[in-house]
Amino acid sequence: MINIDYIFGILYVPIFLIILLMVMTYFHRKHHLRYLYLTDIVCFFVSILCCIFLMRLTVGDPALRPWMIVIPFLWVGTILAGYALFAASVIAFIAEHARRHRWAKVVAVLIGILFIGLCLAVVYFLMQGIQSLKSG
Repeated sequence: MINIDYIFGILYVPIFLIILLMVMTYFHRKHHLRYLYLTDIVCFFVSILCCIFLMRLTVGDPALRPWMIVIPFLWVGTILAGYALFAASVIAFIAEHARRHRWAKVVAVLIGILFIGLCLAVVYFLMQGIQSLKSG
């Protein structure tokens, strides 16, 4: 039922991110940010279970039980929530460490510069698209 061409981003990346979140949880085991990391781990874990369940279904099978209709929506919701919470987790992790460590301040500045560059690239491509629409 799932297109296996995207298995890397659907299954393998969340497994790697769960491991990374466990390491982040270890560093903040006495800090309130651990709940953010644990929530993200649960989201990725549920998405992996839903993905495995959907892979085991065959294409022509009707939904065997009424609760099976919810599985694709649960899978998409948890994978999107997992990626969004992971971005928030990394930002919170670096921001919390930037209070005490110089390396985190350097990483925060580099991420800020990268974000500004990305915003400028998006504006440039947007302007190019508008310009091509006017001339075409």
